[in-house]
Amino acid sequence: MSTDLYGARVLDVAPGAARARFRIFVVYYDVACRDHAPLPDGDVGFFFRLLWEAAHDRPITEWHALQAVPLDDFLEPEWVNANAHRYVTRVERVAVRNHPVGDDAWDGLHDFHYEHDGGWAGEELLVQADYDVHVTDPRWLDSLEAGYSWGTTSYVTEADHVTEADAPAIVDLRAAARVLDPFPGTGTDEATPSDVAFSGDGTYLAVTSEACELVVYRTRDWSEHTRLPHESRFPWGQDIEWVPGGHLLTKRPPEPSDEPPARAYDVDAGALVALPGTHVPGPPGDEGDTVVRPDGGYTAGSHSPEPGAAESLALRRAGDDRPLMLCRPKGHHYVSRLAWSPDGRVLAASLIESRHGHGGTVGLYEPGAPVTAPEAAEPSDEELRARLDRSRHPEDVLLLTGMLADRTDDPARKAGIWRRTAKELAGWATPPPAAAEAYRARSSTGPERARWPTASPCRACCTAVATSMAPWRRRATPTAAPRTFRETIGPASCDSRRPSGWLT
Repeated sequence: MSTDLYGARVLDVAPGAARARFRIFVVYYDVACRDHAPLPDGDVGFFFRLLWEAAHDRPITEWHALQAVPLDDFLEPEWVNANAHRYVTRVERVAVRNHPVGDDAWDGLHDFHYEHDGGWAGEELLVQADYDVHVTDPRWLDSLEAGYSWGTTSYVTEADHVTEADAPAIVDLRAAARVLDPFPGTGTDEATPSDVAFSGDGTYLAVTSEACELVVYRTRDWSEHTRLPHESRFPWGQDIEWVPGGHLLTKRPPEPSDEPPARAYDVDAGALVALPGTHVPGPPGDEGDTVVRPDGGYTAGSHSPEPGAAESLALRRAGDDRPLMLCRPKGHHYVSRLAWSPDGRVLAASLIESRHGHGGTVGLYEPGAPVTAPEAAEPSDEELRARLDRSRHPEDVLLLTGMLADRTDDPARKAGIWRRTAKELAGWATPPPAAAEAYRARSSTGPERARWPTASPCRACCTAVATSMAPWRRRATPTAAPRTFRETIGPASCDSRRPSGWLT
């Protein structure tokens, strides 16, 4: 079970502008250490999670792509990081309060602040900020209305921040389009890739091992063109470069002051040739160096939160420190070298498997899927039944039952589906009138209605039960708190949001 980290309140909804304004409260503190959860500035993943929670906590008005995101994906940080930008385009902080926390203000804070009737005790003292959240489709805002508040276990992550303008051009670091294994094996220099370099015209990709073996691939089909073991007569070590204007491969000197190479290997002819004295070696490169795409628009490099920690690939706009995409290649610990193809369509990454620096492969990353959200495919019968079994709101039950019943032309089966729903609704406890009145007072609205299913047998009795329950909305229920702030980060708990007394 998890404890809420934040409180969320909808301040304004502007469907015409595809925008909503949220106020986010930090509700989890470590007062003794004077620490608290960070404000979620600019994290599209955090606000995607809020939109998903609202869409699944409130009556379903339409089955769309956000409704179709399953719980398993919502709970998987990697999925959210890779897909949140398809729903949320950008987040702008427009106001901040009580941050940083003043020395005297800690006395008024507690480790845990729980939501009650749409508010938090002493909320004027909480760290909080207002955000304008821009979405890709106004339908994602259907479940929101001004004043709606709830507690959330959602947390800040490093979601991709890819915009529509970026999408056609940037490579997708989440999954390599192709993986090359030029040096099979593990645990040795011979099995460990080192440098990678594209020829000037993009015809070849050269890869060296830490034992200075060379493999050259044809990029048209990624077949192996040349493989040469290291010998003293060959003009390379681990570090290589192409001589401009041809297919001559030579050594890149470790230091700018070192003597330039006098020989090169002609990849087309398969022979050693003399280098003219006019060749000027390129700058030396270090492991994990940032490399600029040939058009100058983007950079790629490695990122590690601390020395010795596993490294991630980071893609940024040139001159912008904020990553568009940040992800750790699966099964690898270090990023050795990076190289762009001349057209900027492929990023080659030499990836080291072991934390001890041995073994690995070469990942080839290419442009990925667009930023648009997928179309909401019609759920299968099994998915509808599973969602129906998890539903805790009468309007949702009616809509989902109608979708399921409409899939059969057999009157007896259709009636059976509706009778089952009527029986279940009749068994639900009647919500307390005080809760309904509190909701009306907060929202200044009457009961909301979902889009009703088409006429079917037993609909009348289902509707009668549901109508008496419609005004009540779920509230988050406090759960057992972890002992410290740092123990709390983890997937949101669906069970922690189940209201007591809803089901008998």
